Amino acid sequence: MDPSTQENHIGLNYHGITIIRHEGANLLKDICFNWSRLFSLAPSTFQLTGDFVMDENGNGAYEKWNCTRDDLTKTLSALAAIAEQAFHENYSIVHHGI
Repeated sequence: MDPSTQENHIGLNYHGITIIRHEGANLLKDICFNWSRLFSLAPSTFQLTGDFVMDENGNGAYEKWNCTRDDLTKTLSALAAIAEQAFHENYSIVHHGI
């Protein structure tokens, strides 16, 4: 839910606050758990493509993020555990955008 508009949405508010309630926490848990399983099959180090950004000269390129398999899967598993706890204890998760 976007608290500024009081409307329910699918996905995260990229530049603002998103409140992830009970059902959303369960979905987030499943997504993070399955991403963790997927990335556990990756090489030990790899690169992800991020946002398309423009520099001060008007040149654009995609960001490149260097990742390690173990760090990413550990982070995703931890986020899945937080979401699972929020679901079982009926807490909300607040995401503050990027």
